[in-house]
Amino acid sequence: MTSSTLEHCFQALDALSEEFQIEQIERPGFAGIFSCMHAKSGLEAILSLHDLTLGPAIGGVRCYPYSSQNEALSDVMNLSRAMTHKAAAAGLPIGGGKSVLCAESSKLSSTALRAFGRFIDAFSGQYIAAKDVGIGISELQEIRKATEYVAGWSRDIGGPSKFTAWGVVAGIEVSLEQVYGSSSCAGKTIAIQG
Repeated sequence: MTSSTLEHCFQALDALSEEFQIEQIERPGFAGIFSCMHAKSGLEAILSLHDLTLGPAIGGVRCYPYSSQNEALSDVMNLSRAMTHKAAAAGLPIGGGKSVLCAESSKLSSTALRAFGRFIDAFSGQYIAAKDVGIGISELQEIRKATEYVAGWSRDIGGPSKFTAWGVVAGIEVSLEQVYGSSSCAGKTIAIQG
């Protein structure tokens, strides 16, 4: 993230109402990590922008009842870093980002999701939210009521599962080609963990 882009984000974050408590978390190698609390809705979130060299960050919103702030921070950092590498390996003009909502998805209110959308909106397109664990199309549609920076929110588009599955199969085939000289799975035992 360039310094002018980062400064613009800081100004936009400062402009959010006093309802929000936002803190930047400094970590080497990350464009920016921000925690967000919105007491009125119960929102507790962390947004991590790992690398924006190739373009704005796209990454899923994960909703999970983390046992601590440190666990949530570690997860969002690892996930955003992985998104940077995945996008670069695929040759996409996007950077790596991720966000986590520290809650059980069943207890997440529409008010909290819209507050999260306002938080995302302050980044002016430097982070584009998408579906992940605990967040479905209906949750993305709530977030989208407060920001345009959401991908995969339409039921017509559907979820990313088929693309993830295709990527796993493609990765297996490339690995087999490298190791055995053929991408065929015939006669091979393959374990998938994740």
